[in-house]
Amino acid sequence: MRAIARILLCLLFVSAALAQDATFSTGTLAADLQEKAPSLNPQYLVFRPANKPDKPMPLLIYLHGAGGVGDDIRKIRGQASTVMQGLDKFSKVPCIVVAPQCLKSGRNDGGWIPDHLNILLQHLKSTLPVDD
Repeated sequence: MRAIARILLCLLFVSAALAQDATFSTGTLAADLQEKAPSLNPQYLVFRPANKPDKPMPLLIYLHGAGGVGDDIRKIRGQASTVMQGLDKFSKVPCIVVAPQCLKSGRNDGGWIPDHLNILLQHLKSTLPVDD
């Protein structure tokens, strides 16, 4: 019985150590911006450091590969959270990570459309505490 209790206690400590420090939320492009950027899922993920500074932070936009294409934003959560975990672990400067999703429809030769990403960037700069 003691051995089982020790194992459970160890598992508790390991899971706490592996817990992600960043918090994430889902943002949405306004309807007028959705019309201007039809290749993007209107929803995007926003990962913020757990210890949010009161000042603006750098912004990193994570662009997934072909495996993340679709209309289910949860599909890219694991990929983007791994990026945030690496930044939390190795970077001394906190930053915001945003992960948009490219839709299957409305894509230009199967890839990201820079003009649509610029629309997203302008939206993020106006809605998040981004350091230009």
